[in-house]
Amino acid sequence: MSDGSPSTAERVGKLTKQTYEITTRRPVGISMVVLAIVVFGYVSYQQLSLNLMPDISYPTITIRTDYPDTAPEEVENLISRKIEQRLGVVSNLVGITSISRAGISDVILEFSWGTNMNDAVQSVRENLDRLQLPRGVNRPLILRYDPTQDPIMRVSLYGNLDLFRLRLIAEEEIKQELEALKGVAAARVSGGLEEEILVEISESKLAVMGLGINNINSRLQQENVNLAGGSLLDGQTQYLVRTLNEFQSLTDISSLVIGERGGIEIRVKDVGTVNRSNKERQVITRVNGIESVAIEIFKEADANIVATAKRVRDRLFGTPKQLAYIKKLEAGEVEKAKVGDRRAQIRQFVQLKEMTGYVAHSLPEDVNIEMQSDQSKFIKNSVDEVKQTALFGGLLAVLVLYVFLRNPVHTTIVGVAIPVSIVATFAPMNIFNVSLNVMSLGGFALGIGMLVDNSIVVLESIYRCREEGDDLLMATIRGTGDVGGAVFASTLTTVAVFFPIVFVEGVAGQIFSDMALTVVFSLLASLGVALFVIPMLASRNIGVSEKDSGGTLANSGDAVSRVTSSEVMQFRSIERIKGLAADGSEFSCLLKAARYVGWMLWEYILRVLWLIGSLLITALKAILVIVGVLIYFPSAALAACLRKRNVPAVWAGLLKFTEDRDIIGLSFIRVIWKDLLHYTTIRTLGDDLPRIFKWAIRSILQPIKWIVVGGWIRRVTKVVPGLIGMVGVLVLIPLGPLYLILRFMIFTTMTLIGKGLIHLLLILFMSGKVALILFASIVSPLIRPILYVFEHSFERVRIAYPVVLCAALANRLSVIAASVLSIIFVFA
Repeated sequence: MSDGSPSTAERVGKLTKQTYEITTRRPVGISMVVLAIVVFGYVSYQQLSLNLMPDISYPTITIRTDYPDTAPEEVENLISRKIEQRLGVVSNLVGITSISRAGISDVILEFSWGTNMNDAVQSVRENLDRLQLPRGVNRPLILRYDPTQDPIMRVSLYGNLDLFRLRLIAEEEIKQELEALKGVAAARVSGGLEEEILVEISESKLAVMGLGINNINSRLQQENVNLAGGSLLDGQTQYLVRTLNEFQSLTDISSLVIGERGGIEIRVKDVGTVNRSNKERQVITRVNGIESVAIEIFKEADANIVATAKRVRDRLFGTPKQLAYIKKLEAGEVEKAKVGDRRAQIRQFVQLKEMTGYVAHSLPEDVNIEMQSDQSKFIKNSVDEVKQTALFGGLLAVLVLYVFLRNPVHTTIVGVAIPVSIVATFAPMNIFNVSLNVMSLGGFALGIGMLVDNSIVVLESIYRCREEGDDLLMATIRGTGDVGGAVFASTLTTVAVFFPIVFVEGVAGQIFSDMALTVVFSLLASLGVALFVIPMLASRNIGVSEKDSGGTLANSGDAVSRVTSSEVMQFRSIERIKGLAADGSEFSCLLKAARYVGWMLWEYILRVLWLIGSLLITALKAILVIVGVLIYFPSAALAACLRKRNVPAVWAGLLKFTEDRDIIGLSFIRVIWKDLLHYTTIRTLGDDLPRIFKWAIRSILQPIKWIVVGGWIRRVTKVVPGLIGMVGVLVLIPLGPLYLILRFMIFTTMTLIGKGLIHLLLILFMSGKVALILFASIVSPLIRPILYVFEHSFERVRIAYPVVLCAALANRLSVIAASVLSIIFVFA
């Protein structure tokens, strides 16, 4: 029994209606929200790191222990097994593997996915500290395996200098320059000759002197040191004392006393020789057959490879701005500062220092530096290729939409969902640390086709409500409400398929989680676009407004309608081309079509020149208005000050000139836009000027009135503050007109900028229209047979589908049996 209260379904329907009614009642608010999301997405896009693949971190730790001159069996028994037994109690440990080689033990610990590796390393270190290893075993090293820690760049240094000098330049100059850059973790130098002081001892002389090699080693270590010697206090001054005793030359080493026999000092030169040599070479690098020094650059763990590589290249080889300056400097085109101008000379010196402060320019003339490998180029090319593929897929999706919808307005509205959804996806990607890589961009490419599904369903529902007789706003609200729940549910089903990939462990989870998150974020963004942005656009009357009898637009508030209805946008050649396209037999006449296309291009050029001339006239009128106001403003101000009712004739003529909407009665401007030559700022200036002077006169005369009439109490309480206010008014009187002039110039300039944007909007719309017609004129003869076959095939499918559906419903068991047999056949 009903008590008159609304049912649950009615309340839900009312709430749904109110929710989607916002899209029609608050279009500006929806637009601002979309604009804010796009801005946040663009800012997030600038902050996203660019990588080839997602960051993959394996939960493994390697314990490396060196036991020199030991056989593999002893290494296994004395080191590897002890470490395995000791570290077997570490939490989250999945498996232990050991590799024992001659003098080296590697114990690999494998942890479960999701383990905090920092805590695991700390636990391993604590257990190793309590482990007793044999004497002579080096301290175990804890190594984290990270496949991304390969060098991102390799550069080579070569030239006519000796390999000692090249190695010294690489280590002392280039290495320090690169390691100071943001994102660079380390720069490793290899190749060349590394200096070493070789002390060669004669065994026979050492035996005659009765000394051992250990004596010489210990003396060299003891003498070649710099030690802190404490501090000395002298009054209130404290001095730090240091012991400086490092070898400065080969003579210092050879003169070192290593012993004494019979009161005679024995020196190193008595038992051997000291020579400058090089360490044993482990790596030899060559560039084009010439020996070189190689520098490998490693990035930080969370650094962007592309951005880091760009900074390294700019530091090594110079920025384009620096290279351009060097080119001008070598050609003698850089203007030198005057001899007496000290500041100009300092600025030129600072500029010269800044523009020549990269590594390649500071190297000696006979030394060259060359890039050998750069991972960022391969990454950038791969990612750009995926971007182009995704962009091409989006264009194809819009083209397919147009083939089915056959309505440019509806296609444009649905096409908006793709870029808005993609840009909005960048913000959550940045929040969840998803980088731009092949997998995430593949998720974009995968989701582009699905981004328009929700928008198509919502738009078709709105169009269905329009066919049922609803007005535009009601059709938008009811159409969106009818399918809103279904669209929401269908999107969540797709999200439910991709989102669980995030929880997959292992390498597969780390690789595919970026793609899954990208698809989920893009689909959720497309859902918001379909339920709020698409209804807002569909509720706007984008069609061409009708003109009234006076030739003006009836719906002057619709800017898009005014653009499309402008006289400058009407091409007679386009109408002829559309007529040819409507008649297939006529369109086969290629000569006539080519003539119309040429006519269209000629009309386009003339109308662009027309708009440019209109813009120049609009700007010239604004300049004349400003100049006229500056010239005749004093007379208008004087008239306002004297409180004359009649405005000077010149000022009235200037006012009439500014409000004239055309040029001497001609319709040159009004056919483009109704208010291009209409400036209201001078009228505002003329209305505000008398108010200021009226207020000033009243403020001055009021204290005088209080002095003449009124008692002494009133004189004291009001005259004194009035006199103070009068003084302030006298000071502000000159500032009032200046403020009005400044405000007038600013408002007039802003009005002119707005009219310039109108011209730009007209040119953009016109260019897009001509480009679209030109593209259609070129492509239409090629795809017309395909469209003919597609339309007839689709029509037959549309006619046959109800028949097949009825037959399937009438023979359900047969359909089920056929489906089961098909599945068995596929899996067999």
